[in-house]
Amino acid sequence: MGDSEIYLNDSRCRIKDIYQLFADTGIGHDGMSIIGQNRLNDILDSRPEDRRVFFEETAGITKYRTRKQEALRKLRDNDADLVRLSDIMHAQAAELQPLSQQAEKTKQFRALDSERRSYQLTALVQQHESLQKEQESADRELHVHEEAEIRAMQERKEKRRSEDCARREKWLPLISVWGTGTKRAQSCNLSWII
Repeated sequence: MGDSEIYLNDSRCRIKDIYQLFADTGIGHDGMSIIGQNRLNDILDSRPEDRRVFFEETAGITKYRTRKQEALRKLRDNDADLVRLSDIMHAQAAELQPLSQQAEKTKQFRALDSERRSYQLTALVQQHESLQKEQESADRELHVHEEAEIRAMQERKEKRRSEDCARREKWLPLISVWGTGTKRAQSCNLSWII
């Protein structure tokens, strides 16, 4: 409806409300409260459907017919909405099936990925433990070699000392023969002999 505004008793209302008000009184926009002679002949000569409309307006049931038509229109609109909603639901159901499959695949991927990470972590821990054992073994072997080297060095030092002592004893009689050089040679630990 356009820009027209309808007021009844200084209250804004709809045209539908005014039609219903007049329908209750038996006076409508097509209603007849005073019938002229020409109109009476028209009613009598009219088709049965037109006479029925006249009698319904006179009996005051026009408002119920109007309400019925409005209710039927709303039902048709609701049926159209239901059909549209059904179409939307079928379209979304078609979209949901691949999405649910993707969700299931994603769920499986996450479970498998979690398991893979767990296996990787276990492998890394085992590798770390293996490397630690190898390092400990290498450290023990190095310690054994170091001790062996120290012992060998001590043995060589001891051997050199004993050889030095043997040389001194061998040269000592000669030095005593020389006499004066004996004290000096002894004080130098016979380093010139060695």
